[in-house]
Amino acid sequence: MKTYEIFMIVIGSCSLLISLLILVVEVIKTVFK
Repeated sequence: MKTYEIFMIVIGSCSLLISLLILVVEVIKTVFK
């Protein structure tokens, strides 16, 4: 595997984790309103 391929995978999983975190935060906001 080349270095940029690993870099792309890392960026992809990081953005996926961030979007999941934002989704969880939104759900918590609606629950505790």
